[in-house]
Amino acid sequence: MAATKLWEVYDIETPFEKAAVAHMANVFSDDLGQYSIVRTINDDTLLTPRIEVRFELGDAMEPIPQRGGGASASTLDYRNFNAQFFARVVTDNAQDQEDDHHKARGTVRQCLAVSSDIFSTTGSAGAPQLTGTVDGNTALSNVVNGDGTEFSDELAVGDTIRIESSAGNDTKVVQTINSNTQLLVTSDFALNHSGGNIFRVQSFTYGPALELFTVNYMKPESTVYETDGTFNVSELSYNMVIGIRSDAWPAS
Repeated sequence: MAATKLWEVYDIETPFEKAAVAHMANVFSDDLGQYSIVRTINDDTLLTPRIEVRFELGDAMEPIPQRGGGASASTLDYRNFNAQFFARVVTDNAQDQEDDHHKARGTVRQCLAVSSDIFSTTGSAGAPQLTGTVDGNTALSNVVNGDGTEFSDELAVGDTIRIESSAGNDTKVVQTINSNTQLLVTSDFALNHSGGNIFRVQSFTYGPALELFTVNYMKPESTVYETDGTFNVSELSYNMVIGIRSDAWPAS
């Protein structure tokens, strides 16, 4: 999915931070009334315990490639960058939050583990591909039957999916999930997507996919612990290499 405006391609920080907040909110779902998970750029109220997320773009990587897509595919433009991601855990001993600090720090590491999908980029146009394929004809119907699918585990009502098959592509919103192998969308398909692959474009459970970017490398760098009065602070940092997708550039 291409950006509609060029500035959206260059606003790299926002989608990474939003994806991190959404994913952490899901992992912390049992304790969301207790933990505040925020982007530092849009939060100025100090409530603890809290996790602050921050993405910082670093230096661009040589050589300068062509954009590879959009209205000016041959234009030279930096597309790969070093970056850092930070998750800052803040608790207050005056509020008896010592145990909260330990739990939050460990859970943040869980969220950012190699096995997690905090920055989902797998699949077509940056959307993560779901398990299994479409089983049967979808034309003139809003029913999707799956073969080897896990709809109940991988989707929620309101999520946006895209089906890609030899007939073409369709993007729909999930209306009902009947089982792991059947769901209904809000409008009928025009095409027969039998055997097609299914991608999660937007999710209330997992947050937005990074449709314009790729994560090429991510590794824990350090954890810095400090105290400030009664506050305990652990800042976890991760080194990253990220890229702008060739299909991210606007068509006009």
